[in-house]
Amino acid sequence: MRIFIAVTLDDATRARVTALIDELRNQPAAAAVRVRWVPEANLHLTLRFLGELDEHRTAAVRDALMAAWTKAPFEASLGATGLFPPRGAPRVVWLDVREGTDRLHELQQEVDRRLVRIGFGRERRPFRPHLTIGRVKRIDRRAQRSLSRTVEAIGVPPMEWTVDRVVLMESRLSSEGAAYRELAAATLLRSRATQPD
Repeated sequence: MRIFIAVTLDDATRARVTALIDELRNQPAAAAVRVRWVPEANLHLTLRFLGELDEHRTAAVRDALMAAWTKAPFEASLGATGLFPPRGAPRVVWLDVREGTDRLHELQQEVDRRLVRIGFGRERRPFRPHLTIGRVKRIDRRAQRSLSRTVEAIGVPPMEWTVDRVVLMESRLSSEGAAYRELAAATLLRSRATQPD
């Protein structure tokens, strides 16, 4: 199974992000580029991508995440849009996190500690909280400049939500893109966690 650990958005925030994606998608500069926009159901902030794991390792990760959390829920908000990488051909269209970055870093570090205890190495890549909203498939230099100006100029309305769960997700790839399935969700600052039936 292809596994990752994430923070999800509430329904209202997902709807607002989807409206922003629709606005971007309809801009001439974005419409001229091959971008695979993230479906509303797939919107999330990745805390740690683990890749292919067998059922035994997946169960160990689930058990590590389901142990009681002492971190409290907190408010987060999304900020400006941008492209990654900032130079060269862009691969990702994303939304930056404006509020809650310190708490998201703490959450990611706690996930890392739990994974280390069950035999995973620490995440080596620096963690930058963001929300991927599109993946650029192909682009030439002229379109790149135009897309960059469009993405930077788009107005982002207030988008705040409460981060109150850490979610274990499975990603299934197909020709239509990725489909995500929630395997388990641990609630912050509660001794009891929930698992889908």
